[in-house]
Amino acid sequence: MTLEWDFGAVTLKSLTSYPNDEIAIQRDNDRHDLEPCLHSFLLQSYFDPENKRANNTTQEFNLISTSQPLGS
Repeated sequence: MTLEWDFGAVTLKSLTSYPNDEIAIQRDNDRHDLEPCLHSFLLQSYFDPENKRANNTTQEFNLISTSQPLGS
């Protein structure tokens, strides 16, 4: 969302965003990729699903001069 206010000599601009992310991954938590040779002796790789939500808000303000640069 962008809003602007004109105060004559300056303009104030407000920029706001609300990103929302949903993350679903499956991770190899023991970091082994080898298929075990002896199934009764070794366990296969362990995979664990992971679900996360990220809700953020960012805010930026810009104060912009509308007058001529100094020395002009």
